[in-house]
Amino acid sequence: MSYALPDELALWMGVGETFVDPTHAARAELLLDAATGVVDDELGQSLTVSPSVDRLRGAGTAALVLSRWPVLAVDSVAVDGVALAAADYTWESAGILERVAGVWRCAERITVSLTAGHDPIPSSVRGLVLELATGSWDNPAAKKSERLGDWQAAWVRAGMSLSTSDRKVLRRYAANK
Repeated sequence: MSYALPDELALWMGVGETFVDPTHAARAELLLDAATGVVDDELGQSLTVSPSVDRLRGAGTAALVLSRWPVLAVDSVAVDGVALAAADYTWESAGILERVAGVWRCAERITVSLTAGHDPIPSSVRGLVLELATGSWDNPAAKKSERLGDWQAAWVRAGMSLSTSDRKVLRRYAANK
């Protein structure tokens, strides 16, 4: 699922409230999907609210770091295939799973069923996806300038890629590693 809608891209580009031509709407959807993929690759996670399963190993600590955040719900936790009661653990939206009494022993196999993601998608991320898609709309190579005598060209960005400042914006939403 894209982090922005084709109608939002039409508004962003200043072509109206929607794409009238079905071909343009389909292209907008494709570009938004690709831009969302670029963002997800950088983050190491999808920001869309969805269920997932983490398979972790105990580390001899009371707390474990889940792979996705913000965590909205933890549906179940099992250790070596045995379900724990909800009173045996706590969790934080930042992606921390804590054992109430004791530690997650080394080599234990912990399986966590959880739901995580952002609803709504943060505006800064949505804007970045719209900007990436816009940059690829009429200028897939993101050419900034061109000269004919002794031909020369300069690009804003190499294709649909992230700049250093884009990465800085996204850093706050990256997966727990």
